[in-house]
Amino acid sequence: MTGRTVLITGGSGSFGTAATKALLATGVHRVRAYARGEHRLATLQELGDERLRTFAGDVRDLDRLTLAMRGVDLVFHAAAMKRVERCEYDPLEAIHTNILGTENVVRAALATDARVVFLSSDKACRPITHYGYTKAAAESLVLKANAYVGGRARFSVMRYGNVSNSQGSVIPYWQRLAEAGNVLPITDLRMTRFWITIEEAVAFALWVADQSAGMIYVPKMPAYKLVDLAFAIQRCPTPLKVIGTRGVEKLHEDIVAPWERHVVNPWGAPMSSDLAPDQLDVKTLQRYLEAL
Repeated sequence: MTGRTVLITGGSGSFGTAATKALLATGVHRVRAYARGEHRLATLQELGDERLRTFAGDVRDLDRLTLAMRGVDLVFHAAAMKRVERCEYDPLEAIHTNILGTENVVRAALATDARVVFLSSDKACRPITHYGYTKAAAESLVLKANAYVGGRARFSVMRYGNVSNSQGSVIPYWQRLAEAGNVLPITDLRMTRFWITIEEAVAFALWVADQSAGMIYVPKMPAYKLVDLAFAIQRCPTPLKVIGTRGVEKLHEDIVAPWERHVVNPWGAPMSSDLAPDQLDVKTLQRYLEAL
């Protein structure tokens, strides 16, 4: 990253904050955090590094985005509506941010000659939700944008699982219930998910930025059963309560589909969270939770 000017959309979110801190630990020339939330941007500014600039703006605003992207070498596009239930309730809003906002990132990057790494989700693989559909469409927009740069690819996708312990995720929710001695609700005892920490996601994104563009990059992640995570979180032998899926959840998350060809796949085969060779048991999950 030495000498580069980097812009992060969604710059005040979980990924944006962690990526900003990681970038400032390198020889980066400038980091521009671009986000809507002025309070969280102000909190980010408290890092007190003169190489950091914060930009209030929305990816829905092409003019503002293009202005912020002037002189930028690299863009991490992390801004998105991410809550599955909110995207189900407000699909048009999800389209405006996740699809049309990504189109604006592409247009601004083409106008300013910036390299783009788009942060996607395992829910974009074989999608069943509005969130997954919008991320899948955004992936396609980003990869197809390489056709506009005369064969010199500049757009890549990074696809990974839900970040462990991120805002709104099950870990902090279950931890609050466990500390109060309450029953932990679980949708299905068979359900599995991939495990990745925010530090691992940021490190992988920085690595992807130096790889060949035009591909979807997938990190090799371990997986776990939700019921084992619940056991790892329990502070006392409180029972679990099976509540059933809400109709917008898969039992197992897909990360690489059989028909996908433009994926750098560390497993070398189609992969879902129930088939991942590295499955975390309860004791390992307890160690991981302590590390978080």
